[in-house]
Amino acid sequence: MNIVILAGGVGKRLWPLGRKNNPKQFFPVVGKKPLVKETFDRFAKTYGAEKIFFSTTADLLPYLKKIFPKFPASQFIVEPSRRDTGPAMGFAAAKLFLPSPDEPMVFVPSDHFIADVKKYLACFIIGEKLIKETGKMLDIGVVATFPSTVLGYTKIGKKYGNFGGVEVYNFAGHTEKPNYETANKYLADGNYLWHGNYYMWTPRLFLNALKKYAPDVHAPLEKIKNLLAGKKQKEIIKI
Repeated sequence: MNIVILAGGVGKRLWPLGRKNNPKQFFPVVGKKPLVKETFDRFAKTYGAEKIFFSTTADLLPYLKKIFPKFPASQFIVEPSRRDTGPAMGFAAAKLFLPSPDEPMVFVPSDHFIADVKKYLACFIIGEKLIKETGKMLDIGVVATFPSTVLGYTKIGKKYGNFGGVEVYNFAGHTEKPNYETANKYLADGNYLWHGNYYMWTPRLFLNALKKYAPDVHAPLEKIKNLLAGKKQKEIIKI
């Protein structure tokens, strides 16, 4: 499975510590290592460095290279211009489609603190297995503990199963950053999880879903995929 670490954010929610010229993922917040290094180390032990990619922007690439000076250039997925999380994931999927269209991939934030690393990694191991078995896309949620208004919420449906203590449900809906009253209702309901920005699928599954549900997003990504296949990198920024 390929791991794509999302490291293109500007960290504005931790201002004034996090700034455009020093986003929070590039400095220590908990512990002695930068958050992005903590994230990398977490996955490298299980999957190996060769399966890890960084999704970032051209202006933040120097920060990553400073932390990972010997990391292969081919494993930095650099957006031609900043387009936020969705297009960044689409661009990464388009790039990974060429070598491995049907290999599971997971997008993970670069700036999360993880207390229970063993259970955290178990989610991805189980998720990879489920993608291969079912051909479905997965979203990893976090049990809500208070009515947050800065996170999205995933509604869970019928339970699919319990795998080594990791519960899996059918997806039933998503609400982006509700107001306090709605968030409080979701917390009381018990059928809503915080959306943690963890996505699992294959490049083909994701691009096909975009083609069906967001054709306006898929169309330029399809052009980019074809340009990448023809090694016409300079043409991509025009799209």
